[in-house]
Amino acid sequence: MTSYRWNTIDAAAGYDQAATHIHPHYVEIQDVILAALPFERDDVFTVVDAGGGSGRLVERILDSFPQARGLVVDQSEAFLRLAEDRLGRFGSRAVCQCVRLQDDWPARLNEDEVHAIVSMSAIHHLDADEKLACYGCAFQSLATDGIFINGDEVRLCDDDAYLSALRDWARHMQQVIGAGLVPEPMHETIKGWIHRNIDGFGQPKSSGDDCHQTVDVQQQYLRQCGFTSVEVLWAKNLWSVFCGRKQVREGSS
Repeated sequence: MTSYRWNTIDAAAGYDQAATHIHPHYVEIQDVILAALPFERDDVFTVVDAGGGSGRLVERILDSFPQARGLVVDQSEAFLRLAEDRLGRFGSRAVCQCVRLQDDWPARLNEDEVHAIVSMSAIHHLDADEKLACYGCAFQSLATDGIFINGDEVRLCDDDAYLSALRDWARHMQQVIGAGLVPEPMHETIKGWIHRNIDGFGQPKSSGDDCHQTVDVQQQYLRQCGFTSVEVLWAKNLWSVFCGRKQVREGSS
């Protein structure tokens, strides 16, 4: 897996260190996801973070819900090493699995019941067919009344507005680099992002790129997979938090 650009320790550690600076709504999106989890503080439940990287979101969930169990699923061995270090203090309450979201990741969970699946800044790397398949895997993995919540980058409907938002984010990242808030190994990664998304605006995307799709399209994917109560919880510029529930439909047995 070394060809995957996030599978080097320098890239993973650099993003982990600078994430809250690079991503202008990083903490805010995590706050929305946490608030949307339909559990009381002492409830016992299992949550999966699909594409959970270095475990920052699962750490916040396990701190907020001391009886919960969290699983981080990610394809980057480097990120998962950081996650294992971060989550080690939770003992058996935290588990990491190295598997791609493009593959049959639920088969690796070995869980009787999963009550919530969350994701942040990960699923946009999947192409359209892979997103639909991933949402289908999430639906099949969840227990009845389980919830799926995704906080991610999305495409704006209008091309001009979308390009303008991409340029705004590029300026933000260049500013935090200039302020010394981003480790050196991340500088080239950000330059690559700018080249792919702005210099190459409108060019075809493939799996692993920033395959942004509108939130409306992705809500339709969730409904197509069987999710109900599909809604947008929060949206700002290039980012949105949206969710769906796995509920028994009337007439189902």
